Amino acid sequence: MTSNFDGGYQLPLDSSGTTQFRLRLPSAGFSPAGSYQSRLQAMLDGDLRQPTRLLDINYRSIPVVAMKVSTASAPWLSQMGNSYRVDMGEMTKGSKRNIWLEMKSNASVSIRIESHHGRLKHSSINNEYIDYSLRLYNESWSPDKVYQRSIEPMQAKRYTRVPFSIEVRPQPRALAGEYSDRLTITLTAR
Repeated sequence: MTSNFDGGYQLPLDSSGTTQFRLRLPSAGFSPAGSYQSRLQAMLDGDLRQPTRLLDINYRSIPVVAMKVSTASAPWLSQMGNSYRVDMGEMTKGSKRNIWLEMKSNASVSIRIESHHGRLKHSSINNEYIDYSLRLYNESWSPDKVYQRSIEPMQAKRYTRVPFSIEVRPQPRALAGEYSDRLTITLTAR
């Protein structure tokens, strides 16, 4: 497609007198969700007898959300595909890990956090657990309950940092061994 001097573009016609083109919207991925309309004016170059044609263009931007977690400055945090491993370290004196969840969206977002066990479960002793707590923004809760809320509005063009933490109180009488739980974080743009 070549540009002409009056701000328009010239497209070649094929032998049937038609042309096809694709309209590319490179920054539309995180444009505010909703419907967009515009009108394209088309005319044959140099033939003033031909009427100008108006073509309607309709575009719908669907709600999207993206999240990332930076592991660069946290040696206790590692990434494996879409999963992250948080090493809580020695828990006899307690442990707390602060993590920044970085999100961006072009719509309202809700977050849901679910725990697989509701507590940290011993790797080889079935009935041995350690309680812990979670915090998002300034809300603290026990992982034995599903957490769900709307997230404060964020900017679509850049990531917003959301504070998230995991805390284990001192466990001086816990049995030796490894304990684990699996958290699932689901973001929904609407």
